[in-house]
Amino acid sequence: MNALLTDLYQLTMLQSYFAEGMEATAVFELFVRKLPPQRNFLVAAGLEPVLQFLETLSFSDEDIDWLRRQGSFSPLLLDRLADLRFEGDVDAMPEGTLFFAEEPFIRVTAPLPQAQRVESRLLNLAHFATLIASKAARIVMVADHKRLIERDVVQLDSEPCRGEALLRPCMRGGRRVGPSPTLLESRAHHAQKMMRLPDALQTLQATSAPVPVDISPEVRALALRVDEAFH
Repeated sequence: MNALLTDLYQLTMLQSYFAEGMEATAVFELFVRKLPPQRNFLVAAGLEPVLQFLETLSFSDEDIDWLRRQGSFSPLLLDRLADLRFEGDVDAMPEGTLFFAEEPFIRVTAPLPQAQRVESRLLNLAHFATLIASKAARIVMVADHKRLIERDVVQLDSEPCRGEALLRPCMRGGRRVGPSPTLLESRAHHAQKMMRLPDALQTLQATSAPVPVDISPEVRALALRVDEAFH
């Protein structure tokens, strides 16, 4: 993952820590302060990408050169970033665990500069996965044991394998219940849904030259891995 995918604030804080020799052990926790009454639980998810990020964290020569060109960072900071690796500890709830407001589900213990550097990215990774997993759990509860099939994949350009970040928490503990629909089947499925809308909302018109639609190689590979894992 790109080491520069962070807040500018985190880098300016690191610059201050290194300048002042502030490298004592720090601890931070990820938790939710308050939940709506109708959504009073969450499902812990995102631990795998969190650990992958921490294990591979490093600034490349290109990253350091880009930061140097910005003219805002000291030589001391750039030298320290070149050698920065995560050396702390992580305590976390297992994937799929229910948790509630004010209940930490990930705790990081590390030297202060390392903890400060990873805070923003861990918030991104854990928040997104937990949001999707919790939504999927509520859909299953409302469906009351009915068979569910998710036909839509969101493509995430920022992820190395597009769509995987969304599918991983949704499919955890589940499996495909049938083959993927063809493009024609998907069009028919959504056309049927469109027909249920009020006339004022049915504004999509067919054209003589429809936009080409295809499945990316990454999503095809992801679907194959899911099939192999659950069959």
